[in-house]
Amino acid sequence: MNSRQIEEAFEKEVEFITKKVSLGELSQDEGDFLIKQARARTDRELARLKRPGRLLYYLLTMCLGISFVVCFWLCVKKTGVTFYWPLWGLLACTLGFLAVLQIEIRRLEHTFSQFFSKAWFHKVLHAPRIDFEWQKQSAVQIHLHIKNEHNLYAGLRDEEICELRSRILDCVHEVFDNGDGIIESVGEDSFVIDFLAKDGSDSVHKALKSVDALFATLRSRDGEWYSKSVRMAAGVVSGIFWVGTMGHGHKVFRVLGRRRTVASALANAAGWEEIYLDEDTAADSEKWIYVHGSEPIFLRDSKELIKVCRLSGWKDSQE
Repeated sequence: MNSRQIEEAFEKEVEFITKKVSLGELSQDEGDFLIKQARARTDRELARLKRPGRLLYYLLTMCLGISFVVCFWLCVKKTGVTFYWPLWGLLACTLGFLAVLQIEIRRLEHTFSQFFSKAWFHKVLHAPRIDFEWQKQSAVQIHLHIKNEHNLYAGLRDEEICELRSRILDCVHEVFDNGDGIIESVGEDSFVIDFLAKDGSDSVHKALKSVDALFATLRSRDGEWYSKSVRMAAGVVSGIFWVGTMGHGHKVFRVLGRRRTVASALANAAGWEEIYLDEDTAADSEKWIYVHGSEPIFLRDSKELIKVCRLSGWKDSQE
């Protein structure tokens, strides 16, 4: 594929996204976001075309090697001395440097192969172009926020902070990565998990149970990690989202929509080990849980008030 074909494919993708926006299937913000993604992908493909091949580097190395040997021979011939030790010393140092460099490259390749396979790395470098199709789908989204972040990392070295974050992520994976939940994104103090509603409102029940299980798991580790205790809060919403994928070769799952902002706001407002739901989500799960009303949340983007319900307990029939 040449540069002209890449640009034409980009223009077709922009036309397709613009049509989606004009039909109301995508908002203007979502359309602009997808166009930016397409532009960045096109720029990477154009840059890949301009990247010189390895054959050029091999030819250049061969020319330099031949030039070195010729210059070495001319210097020996000019001096008229069979054994001129400075030149032979220079040759020995050069060969030794190349040998050490090759050993170091081999060591780095071996270290790299312990974490990533060559096939995977080759797939990333030569990932094919992917066209994305977004669709509306019912889903449940969970936003988790660490509430005691400042005290949690106080007094720890950088490597200890990285290890603690890794252990927190392991707990999130242990609870949510069971086939039902999809861990969409991971931040320094936040996580986003999605449950696609394949069996109606039962996905809300699974999501709430998973959050409750995560809080219980973190409580069981109190004082275990560098004498620290992790305290999280959760915002849970259900409804219709835009569901699709982004990226190359390895598709990255994404969920977009206004209710994503609502879930983030709920998690920000919740306190330690509190689960906040919006009014619609609480209505969908009223047969499983008890809720109490809390102060409404004001969304600056849409300038609207969101009624907040706090999960206060589980009904006996569902225990």
